Amino acid sequence: MDFCSFKRPDLSDCNDPLTAVLSCKEVRLGPHIFEPKEPVIVTSKGIRIVAPLQKNPNEMRILNIYKNEVVKAIAHFSLVKNSMLCFYTLRSCAQYIKNVLKLPDAPAVLEGMTNFSAILHQARVIILQLDSIDHHTCSIIRSIWNFLDEISSSDAQRFLQRATQSDSKFVGQKGTSETNLSITQLQPNDNRQLLIYPPGRGGISINTIDYLCLATDQYINDIIIDFYLKWFYDRISKAERDRTFIFSALFYQTLSTFTRDINPHKHLNETDHEKSHVRVRNWTKSVNLFEKDFIIIPINENSHWFLAIICFPSFKGPVTFDTHLPVEFPQLPKRHRENDCGEANVCVTGYHRLCLHDSDPGSKNISPVNSSSEPIKQPSILIFDSLAVASHKRVMVTLREYLSCEHKVKLPGIPPRTFNKYNMPGHHVKVPQQNNSTDCGLYLLQYVEEFFKNPIRDYRIPIKQLANWFDTITVSRKREDIAKLLQELMNEHNGCSNKILLPNIPFPTLNGQLIEPKRCDSQFEMEEVIKCPSMIATLDDPDDETRSSGDDTYRSKRLKGVSPK
Repeated sequence: MDFCSFKRPDLSDCNDPLTAVLSCKEVRLGPHIFEPKEPVIVTSKGIRIVAPLQKNPNEMRILNIYKNEVVKAIAHFSLVKNSMLCFYTLRSCAQYIKNVLKLPDAPAVLEGMTNFSAILHQARVIILQLDSIDHHTCSIIRSIWNFLDEISSSDAQRFLQRATQSDSKFVGQKGTSETNLSITQLQPNDNRQLLIYPPGRGGISINTIDYLCLATDQYINDIIIDFYLKWFYDRISKAERDRTFIFSALFYQTLSTFTRDINPHKHLNETDHEKSHVRVRNWTKSVNLFEKDFIIIPINENSHWFLAIICFPSFKGPVTFDTHLPVEFPQLPKRHRENDCGEANVCVTGYHRLCLHDSDPGSKNISPVNSSSEPIKQPSILIFDSLAVASHKRVMVTLREYLSCEHKVKLPGIPPRTFNKYNMPGHHVKVPQQNNSTDCGLYLLQYVEEFFKNPIRDYRIPIKQLANWFDTITVSRKREDIAKLLQELMNEHNGCSNKILLPNIPFPTLNGQLIEPKRCDSQFEMEEVIKCPSMIATLDDPDDETRSSGDDTYRSKRLKGVSPK
């Protein structure tokens, strides 16, 4: 095969199952650096790059680099940004690139140096710089180049720094020297602030102790929950952000925990749920929840994380999914003595029959009376729980009471609205379940991600299409993914000259691949179940109006993944 030939088969034309399309922010072909206008295509046959001529950037050329021309491959994969792929090629490939792009000759400073670069460090080197790169694309690249070397974020930055320095015409023009690079390796007992996200006032402070809860078999605490939800929220589209509000992981605990009133005469005429609302009234001082479609609430009860999402709180009833036309149901002449808010003699419509009662985990829900299969939207409280053993009816009641008070405060100019299980039904969604006693917080985070990445297409209750929303491995690798995210954000904040490396802790995965456990002790697993109160939680009494007493110790520990002692 003539590697130097201008005429090569276009690698984008082959029907190859191992194909990855990379949106690169910068490509380096030796000394030739440019921002590509078309994606770089990687297949099992090789690499396709559309590059501009160095002397005429408006004139493009297609480079088809064969797989067997690549003699070494290095990569840093990131779910956030600053991913990198580096390929070392044969000299003949360097000559091919030089000829196609009409790169000028450079005087060889050392005998035997490549034909299109006079810099030894850059000889025959192709560097692709990307932002984020997903797991599927990573798997394809690993499959194509089984000799791929994966490096850390700090190593990748040093690599690119050396490449940038090599572009200088004179050695004296080099940037920061590696000898000035400060690297600090933290130990698990080095408790210090790692990061504030987002930077500035109001950011979430993440310390070493928060990072350590990402280790295998550790409970995720509220700091990691809040940090990841905020980071993910910042990366969804503006349209999605505008219709979504995410509460802190401490919101529900503050709302539902009984506290002694230091000034009882001030709130003498207030009901219990109005007093509860007062405790969290300032959490929404700059937002109107009834202008949102989704209100996301992470909840921790009995050392177990689960998720509540209030959907379409401004809707008066079900509407068609796309056109938002009211869905009409026949009137049903059936009366119920009392609903969950104490309203007597409620005449139940077909809509109310559609979700007459809050659903329990595993309950057999009543099928909708409407025979039409057209998707709908409807106001509802959806519960996503990775341990579907507890009823959360008390949670649903508490959230409805909160909404009723919030509506009265935020919309004083219109008649008050009382939310109940008929106009705001609750439903336990069938979702993927955890297979251990410690991953509930990770499942909560994944539920939120999937809610936006693979959204619900029909809010007709029961919602059954989410039972296989994602695979277990997706959650298993999340500890490692969040740790890498923290390291990358720290590197970005600290700069190239001051590296602080996170402590080495065990993860269930390595580079996204599951690590097989060394032993499987059934007795040990049973002991873990006994230690976790959430595994043996009893069902709440939906008619019990008493609030959980809690204590201030629980709040002061900020839900570090353990019950108050």
